[in-house]
Amino acid sequence: MTCEVLITEFVAHPSDITDAYARYQQRIQDAPLHIVCSSPRPLPSKGSAYAQWSLRCESAYAQKSHPELMQCYELRSLVTYEETPDPDDSLIEKFFFEDCAEPTVYSASVNRLDIELGAVDTRCTDELCIVTPVFLAHSEHAEVLQSLYEVLVSNADPVAYAASIAECDDISQANLIGLLWVRDAQRTMSNVGDQIYAMGKTAWTGWILVEASKQEELQLQLSELIDATNAVAYLTATPW
Repeated sequence: MTCEVLITEFVAHPSDITDAYARYQQRIQDAPLHIVCSSPRPLPSKGSAYAQWSLRCESAYAQKSHPELMQCYELRSLVTYEETPDPDDSLIEKFFFEDCAEPTVYSASVNRLDIELGAVDTRCTDELCIVTPVFLAHSEHAEVLQSLYEVLVSNADPVAYAASIAECDDISQANLIGLLWVRDAQRTMSNVGDQIYAMGKTAWTGWILVEASKQEELQLQLSELIDATNAVAYLTATPW
């Protein structure tokens, strides 16, 4: 059984969002795979500026009105199936707003979330959020932090989760790590911790899909788990 998150990024005028969401829901129900859960509404996309302008350019080629004023949104679906499909086959096609041979309705791209998911719980509610634990420590502590992450996951009763923490890139993910660099530097100046230069340490992130009501509880648990280590950590949460 394969489980993964498919992210549909698209551009549209705000007045067309209701139509775009209805079309998306109708099309994914026709896909020959199991939809565990999907976004309850489109959210503003956090994709790259290049990708967003590329979609606006596609809309211009499709002769859509005022493509330069379109906003970029994203929709997510957690899906399961028996085998990994080819990215170009009909399974993935249903997560666009039209079939390949049809005229463009909304310019879109479909991407797989690049994480290995652990077991998926098929029960879920509309009120879900993605919790991202972020850790910062010396690289030798990777196994300890993985163990802490697994405890956090087991306590979260998640709908889905990444099987392991992933190392961050300091440059492209600086906005995610920066708070921990500062926090670790403050610890050093207070003679707490391992006194190693903060920006020379390694950062890792996890990924947990849970009921939105559990966010504060997980933050408290993370604080307790991390307290006895030479590491700093925090959680971010975004709507599903």
